[in-house]
Amino acid sequence: MSVEQGRAFLAEPEDEEHDGVKEFNLPAHREYDQIDDRQLRILTKEGFTVGLAKSLAKTESAFPLRLWIIDNSGSMLSPDGHRIVESRDPSQNIKIVDCTRWAEIRDCISYHVKMA
Repeated sequence: MSVEQGRAFLAEPEDEEHDGVKEFNLPAHREYDQIDDRQLRILTKEGFTVGLAKSLAKTESAFPLRLWIIDNSGSMLSPDGHRIVESRDPSQNIKIVDCTRWAEIRDCISYHVKMA
């Protein structure tokens, strides 16, 4: 891997294994400063402003690899989490309901997977 202007570039695109330890390469550097009309429609439908939606395209360059570390300890069963759900009440679009921390993070991850 080489570094140019503070950015990592792949010398070899495949992951390697050395002495039983798997090494993962960063995704290849790509410049993203545009968002297409389809992506913009999807994000604005999700409630993003046009400016925020456009800024997401730029974060791909700054953060080419994103990792999630998920807590699976017993504390995740604590009932102090909150989920955003669609409301059955026609006067409200959404409501916030109490849940476990695990249910909260599960919904959060599911949303990000859907948006990826």
